[in-house]
Amino acid sequence: DLNDYDSKNQSFIQTDAAVNSGNSGGALVNTNGDLIGINTAITSGTGGFVGYSFAVPSNVARKIFEDIIEFRNVQKGLLGVTGFGLNSRTANDLEISYTEGFYVSDIEPTMGAAIAGVEKGDVIISLDGIKIAKFSDLSGYLSTKRPGDVVSVGLMRKNNKLNLNVKLEKNENVDFYGMQLKNMSNDELNEMGIENGIRVLNHRNNTLYRMGVTPGYILIEINGEKISNTSDLSSFDGNVKINQMTFISPDGDRERLIFE
Repeated sequence: DLNDYDSKNQSFIQTDAAVNSGNSGGALVNTNGDLIGINTAITSGTGGFVGYSFAVPSNVARKIFEDIIEFRNVQKGLLGVTGFGLNSRTANDLEISYTEGFYVSDIEPTMGAAIAGVEKGDVIISLDGIKIAKFSDLSGYLSTKRPGDVVSVGLMRKNNKLNLNVKLEKNENVDFYGMQLKNMSNDELNEMGIENGIRVLNHRNNTLYRMGVTPGYILIEINGEKISNTSDLSSFDGNVKINQMTFISPDGDRERLIFE
């Protein structure tokens, strides 16, 4: 896990097998000749092998190509929680005794984790009996699962160990213009006093960041067209120039951004 805070899956098999530039996509096999990974990357300043390389695990690669053949896209199953991997520093900040695991900071109320009884402040320590020490353990294991699968979630809650069966849900969030966006429920829209919009979960768009857009903002219009759900974004492909976006801030202020 190269970055504890970027919420990206950085799980690879690290190996000392010699991999050089141009070898990406080749097979990584064990001494029995079994396929265990697909060679993906090396760390090198020259393009040549320097002692270690990285491969995508074969079970992840197999699921991806089976998904593409059956569904024409990659199926991702979500627990319905957000949070971060624990370490000694974060555990000290939270005043808890666990230094490993995935700390649940928020829960999607309509998804499997909430329905099964997972709560804010829980620490996920295992999935189907497999130890979860950090975020990459969690996301790496879930990348082998599909929506509809049921996983046994082992967690700690106030020094009590619990096991809950959680049904994974389909990822309805989308990436658009450097933002990750999600649909909003009618209750959420009514709470903000608006009729339409989709919420910004996070973004990597420096232009929007400089304009003040942060996670929690609600996108309601693009080029004057109302945005009611994530499917509306399909109208704005790479051939459509985006001239303006209208957001609602977490405080309820309407902000229209113009792009020159």
